[in-house]
Amino acid sequence: MNTLWLKIASVVIGILILIVLLPILMPGGDKEPEQVNEPNAPTSSFWGQVEDDRENFLSTPEPAEITDANSNETEEITDEAPVEFQPVVPVQPQKREVTIYVKQLSDIEDIEAERLINAAVPGFDIGRLPVTGYSLMMQTCRQIISRWPDSSYAFQCKRMYAALPERYQQRYNITANDMDISMFFQPRAGTAPVTVTIEGQ
Repeated sequence: MNTLWLKIASVVIGILILIVLLPILMPGGDKEPEQVNEPNAPTSSFWGQVEDDRENFLSTPEPAEITDANSNETEEITDEAPVEFQPVVPVQPQKREVTIYVKQLSDIEDIEAERLINAAVPGFDIGRLPVTGYSLMMQTCRQIISRWPDSSYAFQCKRMYAALPERYQQRYNITANDMDISMFFQPRAGTAPVTVTIEGQ
């Protein structure tokens, strides 16, 4: 009687060991699953990306200096690196300063818009985490764009829309018009030039 139970227990233990070892012993069993690369997926750690987003979307625009268009000089770029060996370095997005034309908000409106954008950027970061979404960012950005469509805050919201992965753009019904920032590069009635730093777009 005791030997029957010992035989059953040994068979069960053998099956469990086989189930555990089979994936490891199979070819390619020790490889980690490949991650799907999305076009706008972050390349660094989550906290590094949070810091980048704060710098990118929460930067304060500076009043722009108006210069003569004919006085722009181009710099010559020379490549003095040796030809024999050049290590492969991940390319970081280039940051550049651009002049945009935005409507200046009153002090009260500016405080309210800043409060909303300070909720939208963390909502953008939270959306990158698994099993979350960008609904907080979308609610605040839509509120900013509807209330102050010509402000620098609306400009940043449209840039956040464009930075979303395509599947979320479809989920939240973001159109090309929602992401279009071209109007900010043209002077309009009631707007003033400001300088903002953006990643190369």
